Amino acid sequence: MKRIILLALLAFLPVLPGRAQEDAQGWKAAYQRQVKYVGEAGTGVSLILDKWEKAFPEDPAVFHARHRYWLEKARSVSLQPRAAARYMGAAPALTLQDSTGAPVHYFEVVSFSDSLFGRASDAIRHAIALAPAALDYRAAYVSSLCAYEQESPDMAAAELRALLDLHASRHPAWTWEGGKVGEADFCSLMQEFCYGFFKTGTPASYEAFRQVSERLAALWPRSAEYQNNLGSYWFVAKRQAKRALKYYEKALKLDAGNLSAAQNCVLLARKEGDVRLEKKYLPLLISLTEDAQTRAALEARARYLADRK
Repeated sequence: MKRIILLALLAFLPVLPGRAQEDAQGWKAAYQRQVKYVGEAGTGVSLILDKWEKAFPEDPAVFHARHRYWLEKARSVSLQPRAAARYMGAAPALTLQDSTGAPVHYFEVVSFSDSLFGRASDAIRHAIALAPAALDYRAAYVSSLCAYEQESPDMAAAELRALLDLHASRHPAWTWEGGKVGEADFCSLMQEFCYGFFKTGTPASYEAFRQVSERLAALWPRSAEYQNNLGSYWFVAKRQAKRALKYYEKALKLDAGNLSAAQNCVLLARKEGDVRLEKKYLPLLISLTEDAQTRAALEARARYLADRK
């Protein structure tokens, strides 16, 4: 029992590097070990960060770590009722019934202390200033803005547009945790943020999705993905099927094997009740579908439509 208690207590003591390890990597390793035991903002983490920064004030990694520390300190989670069946693209954590028998959905809602979030932002901006080509720091900043702004990611979208402008004008040699980042990986990261905006599903997040997607499409006009993004904006956010179809068809002209664009064309046709359009794109979707069960269902649909005008 004494041994168990001692081990539990040790988990809350800061794990400092030995004399032979007192370099930037040694402090980073000590920080990572402490976080593993107690979490991003647990006991002893602040002490390690203070000593690490004092020893290496120009090490951007310590400010990235401080960002994570203050972000965790700023964050709180509560369970709140919402009228809608989904919130921020997520299903409810709990659904109960009111006195009339109507469902009441409860969602995990994240909120932040403004002052502590400000400290987190200052830290990551300082890390970026020290290492301007570290894409992981910039992604951390945008991700934190997305979490903070939630339904209205205006600052996050502005930061991404500025990042795209920087990429286009200066072509930085981006890195991620010290390793090189190719253009394909950079584009994948941008698309991941776009997906997050789209999934949130609010008017403001759809606008953020449109703004960033339009900038991406301007920079990479031969990319089918960004044309597909814009099609989905007009189809889902604005409910303008005719305009959406132009973007989906442009995506397929750029990449005839783009599964998402083919799926969206068929989905649009079904929603609009356009049998002729669905017949046009079903064969392509069938040819691109690898899952046998899904392909069989699409083939059955095609046979059913064959008898309809």
